[in-house]
Amino acid sequence: MTTIIKKDGFLNGIILGILLIALTSYIYFVDLNLLNNVWFGTFKIFITILIGIFSVVYTKRKLGGFISFKEAFSSYFLTIFVGSLFLCIFIIILFSFVFTTEKIEVIKNIQSEFNLFIMKLNYATAAQMEEAKKLSKALNPGDTMEIIGLSVRYLLRDCLFGLFVALVFRNKRTL
Repeated sequence: MTTIIKKDGFLNGIILGILLIALTSYIYFVDLNLLNNVWFGTFKIFITILIGIFSVVYTKRKLGGFISFKEAFSSYFLTIFVGSLFLCIFIIILFSFVFTTEKIEVIKNIQSEFNLFIMKLNYATAAQMEEAKKLSKALNPGDTMEIIGLSVRYLLRDCLFGLFVALVFRNKRTL
């Protein structure tokens, strides 16, 4: 990885992290109902992909208009990784030091109700819904390992988009 890729990826990752933290702060401090809003979640994914694409295009321009698949993916991945890392640390701090147990319980209930709603839309049986209720009582949205696990899963999801972006924007230098 070249210095340009590292520098640009890190700086764009900081920008992404700040945007994701701002959106997440809005959810947790202004409107908890957006926690399970599909359109708001899609918007956050769109912002993440858009900044990842910007990082690849910006790096490609700095490299003289030529970027390999590896360089393009590295630029995208570093941006997404840094942004996700910032957001993960922010959420861990929120759940560990800022939120009360009552607020965490409200968040847990909102997530549980949303999961049951989605199951109902997908014609889940009563037994399946009862099992989901039991599982949701055992989950803790403020658990550090659960937050890290979710962050890793979201990072992997975003990497799939990154592979496609790298494939689209790559080109080869001709001698």
